[in-house]
Amino acid sequence: MNGGEPVIIFGASKLGELAYHELRDSREIIGFCDNDQSKQGREFCGLPVINPDELTGRKARVIIASGYALAIIKQLIAMGVKAFSVFAAATQGGFSVQDYDYRSYDSFEQRADRISLLVENNSGSNTLALYKLMPEYIREKYDIRFLAKSDTDRGYYYDLITSKMVVSTHDMAYDRDQLNIQLWHGCPLKGLSYMSRYQQQNAEWNHLNWQSLAVVASYSTFYTTLMNACYGLDISKYRITGMPRNDLLFGTEGRSRLEELTGVGLAGKKVIFFVPTFRRSISGEYNGECNNKRLFDVAGFDNEIFNKFLAENNLALIIKSHPFEESGRSNNALRFQTENIRIIREEALHQNNLDFYELLSVADLLITDYSSVYFDYLLLERPIIFTPVDLEVYRASRGLLLEPYDDWTPGPKCFSMDSLTREIQKSLADREYYASERNRLKRIVHYYQDADSSTRVWELIDQMMSHC
Repeated sequence: MNGGEPVIIFGASKLGELAYHELRDSREIIGFCDNDQSKQGREFCGLPVINPDELTGRKARVIIASGYALAIIKQLIAMGVKAFSVFAAATQGGFSVQDYDYRSYDSFEQRADRISLLVENNSGSNTLALYKLMPEYIREKYDIRFLAKSDTDRGYYYDLITSKMVVSTHDMAYDRDQLNIQLWHGCPLKGLSYMSRYQQQNAEWNHLNWQSLAVVASYSTFYTTLMNACYGLDISKYRITGMPRNDLLFGTEGRSRLEELTGVGLAGKKVIFFVPTFRRSISGEYNGECNNKRLFDVAGFDNEIFNKFLAENNLALIIKSHPFEESGRSNNALRFQTENIRIIREEALHQNNLDFYELLSVADLLITDYSSVYFDYLLLERPIIFTPVDLEVYRASRGLLLEPYDDWTPGPKCFSMDSLTREIQKSLADREYYASERNRLKRIVHYYQDADSSTRVWELIDQMMSHC
């Protein structure tokens, strides 16, 4: 995009405001555009808001900053505006502006055999797992498009627009003219949409948008109940299939892949994974609080002493931050890397064509706080430790779907370094420690406990494509 070209931001909303503040020093922003008639003719961020019809003939670059990006792109193309940009959250944190030019494209008709798999990241992606575990008959029968957010090249939206089916894992503006399948990205402990305490949460928009989904894949009746409390759908839209990413937990090559990725030999070592959730969303909402200057935000924690503890007990610690915190927690943790402590970053997973769950299969012990990863890890029947050091703040800022917290988290709770090291040793030494609690929750969460969820989802996709 020409940096000197005037810019109109399509989206006079929270994301549009973020785009304005991110771009105003490097772009000449002359106004906003929005489909909401109540905003047209007014000012937003001190600039005029125009009707989309006024874009025709204007010598200005349109930058879309909206949750309705796909619908807006279709609208612009119908108006003859085939060159535009999209402002969105970047996979590595922060934001990016991606340019698209479809002026040489004549047809945007839907292809009857085209299926787009949208991959948000490589950190436990159901669509990436679905692609990796694609049966040969599906590959031969359909035109499968793998659309990774980290590689939104020129054809990204063209493939998306022309697909008959779109399979996603995160919220987006769904098109009723397409078959939309939502796989989501984990069984939620945290509040979502109607059940979230976020001040900026547009729960009603989410509810109406989800009505355009054809199917929501589910773990179980338990999962269906949780998700429906958050989004409110007809029960007929849920299909219990299990989740494709969980199939990767049963892989056998994780140890060698982890050694290659981290450069650390793991022979004879027990492997601990620390997988905390994020504390601040892309749009700025806080989820609890934590101290990123230490590996673990528990009382009395000392990085050097803990590293010595790992060495003395022949343990390897693998840290995987949430993609939202790649530029925060992960960057801070990099300075603590030793022979016993390694950081897994989203970029490394992407470069090596790996999903995080292919490595999580190696873990002898999982440590987390509120991440949904622990629900999936139950399938491996291995110990879990929880570090909910900011539980009360988290309850107040984000909210939990499941309470009391202790009853839904089958493992010891650690709030100090002494308790953390003690519970690590005990959890690794005693296979029966909290085993009954883990098994009970596993039966509730997972209707299927096998490695065939991808097969079931592909069979569902084939059935839907064949009968529509």
